[in-house]
Amino acid sequence: MSDGIAALERARVLVPDIIITEVLVPELDGLALCRAVKSDPKLQHIAMLVFSILAVQSRANEAGADAFLLKPLAEKRLVDTVRQLLLVRRASDNDGARA
Repeated sequence: MSDGIAALERARVLVPDIIITEVLVPELDGLALCRAVKSDPKLQHIAMLVFSILAVQSRANEAGADAFLLKPLAEKRLVDTVRQLLLVRRASDNDGARA
């Protein structure tokens, strides 16, 4: 996506399992995107991975991010983090299906 507003609009249509965003994106920054996703009942279950060159992990956590990675991103760490977030998501989906 070219900006945060476009990403939010796309998320509302596709309802993905995970959104990966940089903090520094135009229009709607990654932290605002994260807050918007987590405050929307239709989207709040989406895993949010935020990354940045800025050391803003506490701000990302406050925005509702499920994970934060500091750039430069190590490929293995990125893949492992995405895999873990998706496993957690699937486990919570299965728990909800049993309730």
